[in-house]
Amino acid sequence: MPLSAIVCLLSAVFLLGAGTAFFLRWRAPGGRSRRMALSADDTSCDAPVLHPGDWLGRAGETLTPLRPCGIAAFGRRRHDVRSADGRWVDAGRTVRVSHVRNRKLMVIPDEPDS
Repeated sequence: MPLSAIVCLLSAVFLLGAGTAFFLRWRAPGGRSRRMALSADDTSCDAPVLHPGDWLGRAGETLTPLRPCGIAAFGRRRHDVRSADGRWVDAGRTVRVSHVRNRKLMVIPDEPDS
């Protein structure tokens, strides 16, 4: 076997070993991948605490279509909302908060008085 083939084979084995070690280190618990991915215990981007009593029955206007999630304005504040019954609601409709679930305002379309 020529010397160049041996050098090439050893280089390939070394690179494969180094790549495997790097990958295993990267994927290890507490390794770099943990810092790059979101995790369930990450509190850096928690939604504000919503107290149901403060929101029940409050009326707002949808800024985006709810399919079934979207954004609605309540006064000057924008909030992520979800259609309580899963129906699609067009933008510009008046909605009312029916309940709060998992820090999200659940809304129903406000039916006009007949």
